[in-house]
Amino acid sequence: MSLAELIPLLLKASILGMVLSIGMRLHGEDLTWIFRHPRALATGAVAMFVIMPLVAVGLYLGLRPDAPTGLILMATALSPIPPILPNKEMKAGAGAREAVGLMVAAGILAIVLVPFAAEWM
Repeated sequence: MSLAELIPLLLKASILGMVLSIGMRLHGEDLTWIFRHPRALATGAVAMFVIMPLVAVGLYLGLRPDAPTGLILMATALSPIPPILPNKEMKAGAGAREAVGLMVAAGILAIVLVPFAAEWM
């Protein structure tokens, strides 16, 4: 196995390890905390699925990058939150329930919302 093949596998394994380490600290009800707090869910969903795509479109229209760069900009804006975000949220003061609950909700909402946002963009 070459180094070029090994690096993506190691990155995937490290992401899996980070998510697993957060998940091992939680209970089943912690994963659904965000669904019992609709204001927190709405705030997170609007930030990820409305504001970020609007910012990306604004940057695209303002900067007029070449096609590959524009595609990457749009894909990044549409992607759900990265697995490392819960650690950053917890360092900023959020609880594990909020951080992981938002990650779970974003994954579920992305299944429905990303195709619509991609069509709009």
